[in-house]
Amino acid sequence: MDALVRDNGLGNVDVLSIDTEGADADVLKGAASTLASVRYLEFEVHRDLAHTSWSRTTLHSVVKDLDDKHFDCFWAGKNGKLVSVLKCWREEFEHGMWSNVVCAKRGDVWHAALLRFATVGG
Repeated sequence: MDALVRDNGLGNVDVLSIDTEGADADVLKGAASTLASVRYLEFEVHRDLAHTSWSRTTLHSVVKDLDDKHFDCFWAGKNGKLVSVLKCWREEFEHGMWSNVVCAKRGDVWHAALLRFATVGG
């Protein structure tokens, strides 16, 4: 991701949506510089797909790394509500599941907007 942004002279990336059917964790690893400018992020968690980056990477490590980069991440439910991934963490999240996660940089207007829909705050 960092090379793609750099090589195309994209500068700041405000919104990053990743949908790779299993390689999202690798894309996030390759986006260390890009994430510095990202304000809103969404990606798929595909713990159900064998032989993908999700089979080699824990969800907790991904979300914790994003937390260290000042993002709060939420499960995006079908009911229009968001639930904080870290604040409701359970070990079973690491096993055979598919879901969408949305994140926003703390202090950003996107973060405030997400908190309005959160059932467990950020």
